[in-house]
Amino acid sequence: PAQEAQEYFRRRRTQPAVDPAHHHRIASPSQIRYLKYIEKMVWSPIDPAGFHPLLLHRIRIIHPPGSAPGSEPLMLSVIVERHAVILYDHCKAHGPLLTSDADAQHNHSLLLDVGALLLDGDISLRIYALNLKPHASLARACLGTAGR
Repeated sequence: PAQEAQEYFRRRRTQPAVDPAHHHRIASPSQIRYLKYIEKMVWSPIDPAGFHPLLLHRIRIIHPPGSAPGSEPLMLSVIVERHAVILYDHCKAHGPLLTSDADAQHNHSLLLDVGALLLDGDISLRIYALNLKPHASLARACLGTAGR
């Protein structure tokens, strides 16, 4: 089927009076790859119209850094982005996360409610950990914002 499509495309784009050396054809690797993607989609038993959007509602961080008993507490920043565009920044939405939080200490995990983020394409999750002692003034400034 992909070869038939290539031949059909060549016939439709070629003028009969034009020299055969100048015929338009699918030749580049990206064009051939794209044609094969279309072929797979057309012949696939999956109905593309039946896809439902994927939504991210929560992120659970199990054993976050700094949550072990006796460890130095850390301030975490959690960012979700797609194609270098920030979709969710927990610090801006809810304030900083502290690994000394009772949930992190007791359950050894943090649960973040991120609303309903549409997952379409490649998603990146970035987690930054900041030691509170060397950055006490920054930590105090951040902690003055919203709570957890």
